[in-house]
Amino acid sequence: MVDKIWIVAENEPTVILLAISVNLGSRNNTSLDKFFQDCKDRSGVNDDDYELIKKKKVPSSPEGICMVDCLFTKLHIIEHGRFNKRGFVVIFSAAVRGNIQKLKKLNDLGNMCEKEITIIESEGCNVTKQFLNCLGRHKDMLQVIQKS
Repeated sequence: MVDKIWIVAENEPTVILLAISVNLGSRNNTSLDKFFQDCKDRSGVNDDDYELIKKKKVPSSPEGICMVDCLFTKLHIIEHGRFNKRGFVVIFSAAVRGNIQKLKKLNDLGNMCEKEITIIESEGCNVTKQFLNCLGRHKDMLQVIQKS
């Protein structure tokens, strides 16, 4: 079970840092490595993009985006090829630590992304690409949500 995950956007409009901070409780780094390795194998991502993702940066290659898609699918942010707002809010709610105002902003962000992600572009890993683009467009909200 994932205890904690959060996202942060950089100030540059073309660069989004996807800071996945996963605490697997009693599990060790081997479990986390298997989690990432499985998505690496499924996506066919190259070693450079794999290292980028592990450094919490968003890759630009289609295979890299598909690896992020795999991670988001495992976390139920993407379900059945569609953005799952509820899964997004549940997973990222750990970052707001019970702060009701931040939880509302997180929900608002989920609503915005849900509206922006088009069904037409839901094939392959495009939903994840659209979601990452949405996070980039609304990075100001991400910064407010993430700040303690």
